[in-house]
Amino acid sequence: MLVLLAGYTIAGWQSRYLADDYCYDAQFIKHGFWRGQVDSYLNFMPYSSNRYSLTLFSGMAWVLGGVRVMPILPGAAILLWGLAMFYSIRQGIKYFAYQLPITTTAFIAATILFYTLLLASARYQILFWRSGLLPYLVPLILNTFLIGRVFFYLQRGQVSRLGLVELGIISWVAAGFSETVFALQAGFWGLALLLALWRRQATGRKVLIAILIGTFIGAALLMLNPTNAVRQSPFPPPPPVWTVALTALQYAKDFFFYSVRGTWLPLMALLSTGLLLGWLEFPSSCFHWRKGLVILVGLILGTGLLLTCIMAPTIWSMSSYPDPRGLLPGTYLINIFCFTVGIWIGAAISTLLRNAFRPSLRFAAGFLLMVVLSAYSIRFIRPTYNLISTYENRAKAWDVRNAQILQARAEGQSQVVVGGIDAIATIFELQPNENHWVNRCAAAYYRLDSIITTE
Repeated sequence: MLVLLAGYTIAGWQSRYLADDYCYDAQFIKHGFWRGQVDSYLNFMPYSSNRYSLTLFSGMAWVLGGVRVMPILPGAAILLWGLAMFYSIRQGIKYFAYQLPITTTAFIAATILFYTLLLASARYQILFWRSGLLPYLVPLILNTFLIGRVFFYLQRGQVSRLGLVELGIISWVAAGFSETVFALQAGFWGLALLLALWRRQATGRKVLIAILIGTFIGAALLMLNPTNAVRQSPFPPPPPVWTVALTALQYAKDFFFYSVRGTWLPLMALLSTGLLLGWLEFPSSCFHWRKGLVILVGLILGTGLLLTCIMAPTIWSMSSYPDPRGLLPGTYLINIFCFTVGIWIGAAISTLLRNAFRPSLRFAAGFLLMVVLSAYSIRFIRPTYNLISTYENRAKAWDVRNAQILQARAEGQSQVVVGGIDAIATIFELQPNENHWVNRCAAAYYRLDSIITTE
């Protein structure tokens, strides 16, 4: 799995600008970092100007070097996501006073990360394209990290005002990346608050209220953006709330079963990995049937509700099913669900068959299953590394074109004609039409009057 993740990191080294990336940088080149943030929020832009965190982080990337930092973003996102999972799992284990080796914790984090990126339906857009990585992947990293922070404060049994501010700011930033992730965030932390109220957990109530306050302040900024009416105008009026809820529930069900039918083999491998972990790592004494059934039912209902939350924003704003990159949070959620159900089944088997196997036979069966799962994972390495040469060729073509444009500008040309590059992952490239929105953004990025391609 680490070899495969390293392959994604190496492939990401060939990332360059596409579509919206030019538009964001053109805005900061024109207005500077801070004024660019305000101007983007208040005025209609080629991109989603209400997503204030997306604008903020795009500006930060511009300040750090723009296209020069693109190659490190995919690897940095993979590393930070894995570390966030590792941190949250460790903090949760400490809170529940359970002993689990650090290597096993790292294995769990790597497994979920591996299968989420493997099964992402728009992997290029959410990993190798800055304007897709920031709104859909980064908020998942922040919310995963938030889970660890919540467990950290629950262990301490108290939280300071500074801690509440920390949680509120992180949730506020995470909510401002996209409406899809905001809905998931609000649903997840809302359910967590209900659980804390039911268990009469005072510290839990405080930290979760702080997170929800930050989340809904972010939602207010998203909804009160003055350009929303203009962006909404091409789409039908928002349907009634009950229609949104019922349609979102139907879409959530469809997405779950489409995912299971379409990727049943990797999901089965993921569930089997969880089963192996639950069978070998969790002693039979820690599994209690009554509590276990409550957890299983809660896991099923909670996953269904959160998938419904993911579907709702697109139904409300565009009366449509979410686009593939917007389904990354759903893929992440289904993978966690399958892995957790696998652990549950493994722990249940360990309880039912606690005296059925000698230790040596148990080890042999576990080792055999691990070999099969490892062999299955290895088959994805070659296709992943084959991507590197494809992306490398495209990056070379982009670099050559970029050099040509800069040379033409240095020679005093203001209207530049360059060769075309094939689009990738349905993301717009420069067009033969100088009035296409990508061409206009690229012209502003390069500080030219116009740019067109020959094909």
